[in-house]
Amino acid sequence: MKRSILLPTIALCLCSTGFAANAQTTCTAVPFAPGVISTTQYNEGRISFTPDRNTIYWNVNLVPGPPGSAVDFTIMTADRTTDGWSQPRIASFSGLGSFADSDAFVTPDGRSLIFSSNRPGNLGEYPLNDLWVVHRQADGSWGQPVNLGGNVNSPSNELYASADLRGNLYFASDREQGHWDIYRSRRRANGSYAPAEKLNRALNHPGRWEFNPEISPDGKTLLLGSFGSHDTIGKNADIWVSRLEDGMWGTPVNLGTCVNSTAPEFNPTALWDRGELYFVRVGQTLDFMVAPLQLPE
Repeated sequence: MKRSILLPTIALCLCSTGFAANAQTTCTAVPFAPGVISTTQYNEGRISFTPDRNTIYWNVNLVPGPPGSAVDFTIMTADRTTDGWSQPRIASFSGLGSFADSDAFVTPDGRSLIFSSNRPGNLGEYPLNDLWVVHRQADGSWGQPVNLGGNVNSPSNELYASADLRGNLYFASDREQGHWDIYRSRRRANGSYAPAEKLNRALNHPGRWEFNPEISPDGKTLLLGSFGSHDTIGKNADIWVSRLEDGMWGTPVNLGTCVNSTAPEFNPTALWDRGELYFVRVGQTLDFMVAPLQLPE
């Protein structure tokens, strides 16, 4: 069954809120759409909403595996209904061959969707991932996938893109000796991307992995996943936040026990305007959780 249903196991999340955070505010994370979107049959990862919040995209898989492995991931989609969400279906551009598609991100204007894939046409060898894009057509469908090219991609892995309102692209890559860090490619006036630049050292610590960047619309708050910090709640992967000050990203701060637990958490998606944070928690399978978007001071 080549239109297989599969997802990446490593990916993380961090998020920001449109309201003032209060560390004492009651906060509880609950499963998102259990039995329909979050299932016990599949592993789910990286959810993204269209601007009207009525359609979602995410990836699924049967067998967990890290990015860049030969595990197959497929991007799914569903629509909001009066009763919740429609039954998932495979996205039109995914599940069409023996390759993995994951980490779907709908751009803030809804006109494009960026995703990771190890399909033919990548800069690196299979099964390494590049970032690809599909554009919305006049009839509302998605066009053919296009590789984002050498200013964004490398012969190594690129995963988990997000973009601010200016179109600046944030993503994770292991292009430096297999170490996961967060990069940015600025959007030029002509719509192309400038060469990727690694974010500063306060955010990209040499002793940790940083990944799963979720940038705020104004480009000033970054949610991310991180592994290897002594401040991690579960001694595994947690979701963190960093803020841009005077052109530099600050040291990430753990989002705390509202989101993070003794289990690994990652793949953050923020609905900034609604103050909602969606993320993945590892249990029997990888499933989506949703919590209030509360940022530490």
